[in-house]
Amino acid sequence: LRMSVVDSEISATTLVQQPTSIASLYVGDLSPEVTEPQLLDLFQTCGTVLQVRILRDIITRRSLGYGYVNFQNPSEAEKALETLNFKQVGDRHIRLMYQQRDPSARYSGNGNIFVKNLEDNIDSKGLHDLFKNFGSILSCKVATNDDGTSRRYGFVHFKEDDNASSAIEKMNGDKDRAAEDSALYVAQFIRRNLRIAALMRNFTNVYIKQVFPSVDKEAIESFFSRFGGITSICVKADKKGRVFAFCNFAQHDTAVKAIEESHDKPAEGLTDPADTLYIQRAQPRNERLVELRSKYMQRQSLGNNLYVRNFSQEYSDEDLKELFAEYGEIRSCKVMTNPDTTSRGFGFVSFVNAEQANNALREMNGRMLNSKPLVVNIAQRRDQRYSMLQLQFQQRIQALMRQQPMMPFVAGGQPQRKGMRQAAAPQQPGQTGQHPNRQVVRRGPETPQYLSLIHI
Repeated sequence: LRMSVVDSEISATTLVQQPTSIASLYVGDLSPEVTEPQLLDLFQTCGTVLQVRILRDIITRRSLGYGYVNFQNPSEAEKALETLNFKQVGDRHIRLMYQQRDPSARYSGNGNIFVKNLEDNIDSKGLHDLFKNFGSILSCKVATNDDGTSRRYGFVHFKEDDNASSAIEKMNGDKDRAAEDSALYVAQFIRRNLRIAALMRNFTNVYIKQVFPSVDKEAIESFFSRFGGITSICVKADKKGRVFAFCNFAQHDTAVKAIEESHDKPAEGLTDPADTLYIQRAQPRNERLVELRSKYMQRQSLGNNLYVRNFSQEYSDEDLKELFAEYGEIRSCKVMTNPDTTSRGFGFVSFVNAEQANNALREMNGRMLNSKPLVVNIAQRRDQRYSMLQLQFQQRIQALMRQQPMMPFVAGGQPQRKGMRQAAAPQQPGQTGQHPNRQVVRRGPETPQYLSLIHI
């Protein structure tokens, strides 16, 4: 008993002496070709690295462009942050910051500022150098286009909120380090959802469509000036020649009034008496894309979109629509084509509701069309389809493995029957040394390892 107590005290002392804190760094702006061994070689020069991980897409396994490095103690992480931040790895400069595990601290926005009108040659390191004199910086990033060129705005996250306030006070309006003919705009960072909410409460710009092709600025001003003052008007046409316009009112209330009294109604001088005008709040491109994607995902989840293949190569969108028209109202219909406009042999039909789509699926799947069976399924995104096929394959493999029991393997890769000694008995001439109740199947290039032993 005494020895047990002493052993327990020694174990407790050992646990106390072990380091209990792990310093973790976030590594951003990674090149897709960078691997974990490369990061390990880079960061182990600063201390003992416990773990290196690059986050990857669950389907394609491609790098997501960021990862984490865990050190044994915080001083080693601090050294890496000071010496390796903005170091070039591959064709990009990596960006380091302490991993923030508290989500409230990440999303609060305290100490985070937004900077725009930057010079084109200022990158993340240049932005860091521009603001480092105001205090300790947790992270710093300049937004870039797909080709790596600067979008002339970025973000600086200070450790202390007072440092951010000081930077805003002294740098906002600075012209020496701004792009030509402009001044730096430095302000407290506001999250996108809050910015959108503020725009919706105070918008003055409206989007107008479904008008005559001949509509110009004068026609727009003549119709909408009765609602109040207008500051600017822009009229354009898309690739199909459809005219649309933007009208910016001086007051928010005026814009709201114009929408309430003109939307979905005929507009004299802008539309035919039988047609209606479309006018709504003008949305930024990013907000519009998010909204369209959300609506698309909702339609996909309803199951009203069908995937169709095995129809004639001469089929057009109208032919495919006519084929499914008897089952309900069709929202859209599209035959997929190659760049030379030839059909790819499949397309999509989107019904108004899922019940109509299910009726079409039951009646049309397998129907003979030009001596070929038509294939109709619920449409799936590519990543969903890939995941489903991968799961089905794994389930088949597991079922097959349950049907063929595995035998334990010993050193050398030879199977050993339970209860048998590992040492092989001397073989007589003509004997194969195999167990009499076991037949060995010679593996071909396509034979899985778990089928190389079959019991009879």
